[in-house]
Amino acid sequence: MAVESPEQQGIHMRLRNPEHQTRASFSIGAFLLALFVASAPCYAQGKAFYSGKTVDIVIPGPAGGGPDQAARTFADFMTRHTAGNPIFVIKAMPGGGGVRALNFLSEIAKPDGLTLLWGPIQFSGYLTGGPGKRYDPGAYEPIGTGYLFYAVMANTRLAGGLKTPADFMKAQHVNLGGLGQGRAIDFFSRVSLDLIGIRYKYVLGYQGQPQIALALQNGEIDVSTTGYTGYTTLYKRQTVDTGVVVPMFYHSPIDPMTGEPMRAAADAFPPQTKHFIDFARESGRELSGPLWEAYKWIATYETWPSWFVAPRGTAPEALSALREAYGRVIADPDMAQAWRTRFNEEPAFVTHVKASELQKNFRTLSPAALEILRGL
Repeated sequence: MAVESPEQQGIHMRLRNPEHQTRASFSIGAFLLALFVASAPCYAQGKAFYSGKTVDIVIPGPAGGGPDQAARTFADFMTRHTAGNPIFVIKAMPGGGGVRALNFLSEIAKPDGLTLLWGPIQFSGYLTGGPGKRYDPGAYEPIGTGYLFYAVMANTRLAGGLKTPADFMKAQHVNLGGLGQGRAIDFFSRVSLDLIGIRYKYVLGYQGQPQIALALQNGEIDVSTTGYTGYTTLYKRQTVDTGVVVPMFYHSPIDPMTGEPMRAAADAFPPQTKHFIDFARESGRELSGPLWEAYKWIATYETWPSWFVAPRGTAPEALSALREAYGRVIADPDMAQAWRTRFNEEPAFVTHVKASELQKNFRTLSPAALEILRGL
């Protein structure tokens, strides 16, 4: 994934090792750049607002997971680049598959610029509804967001022994571990398995990726999905390199200009791991109908798990200072290097302008595709 700065006009992605670099990209248009520049705030104004203050960043999940580690890395640079140099404190808030934290930001957190949230804002969970979901992801004040690839992981003991991802199609039935109904990461798991015709038992009760990774390693479940940050920190060295778990295929954002998925660098996953679309087509599966439409919607809107948002109605001077700092952080080569060192990937972030476009358009899902999601 490549670094996105406010001065650039597109989004670029590159997953890499130091010896190898390949890149996939898509443009979001020069007009977004113009909007960002026009909204750039006064640095002195932000200094007056945040000087001497402490800002809580709520994580909708447990400590130690991918969002928690990502937020901690990013927050160090927010302190450096926010005028007044406030202290940013990470506070994990697991519960309800992330819903507890989202409800907290919507109902309890004060719009004073001192409480923020980093993590998935669950567009799909909002559209499908359900008990206890009282948040509106379109109402949060965006500071920025970032995208990830996702990998469907399987224990190699499945189906008598998985030697290649193609062997996955021999599985008659799998135990699929998940975080909760309405979670984007679980939609990726369930929709992809439905599209390729593999039956599964949906196993819930896990509080975050660390628990799921352990359950997959121990054979308590057969399959689950993780974001690329989770892949590099919880799976690759611990279970992929040792042959216990293998990534079957991966998902990525869909290019809004061409409709094509973004491709991972050759060294991002093991050589035989392909994009889900390629995997499904090579397995002879037809990708069409409402289920396929639901998949494309998920790949367009739910591949952005690194949302950085404030409560609705947050003070304009606070938002201005935070958005300016965010733009400086994603353009900072020191942050990019810190990210590479920790996650073996390039940071891939966009400003509040692109983030607000996603918030405005996520409701564009046909009734038939929405019914698919509601039934999962």
